[in-house]
Amino acid sequence: MKKYSNAQEKKVAKALGGKKVPNSGATAFNKGDVVLKDWLIECKTSATPKKSFSVKKEWLEQIK
Repeated sequence: MKKYSNAQEKKVAKALGGKKVPNSGATAFNKGDVVLKDWLIECKTSATPKKSFSVKKEWLEQIK
């Protein structure tokens, strides 16, 4: 799964002109997965296709 997550983070960073956060999620200091000038993006990857996706409150609190 980590392989797919890394690929997604790289694609998002490239598409939006941002930078992928090294070791995102591994430390308390590097929050988010992709950083833009005014945005911090948390990427989520699913192993199976989904018709819908819910944002969990703790994900939003995690990147404060």
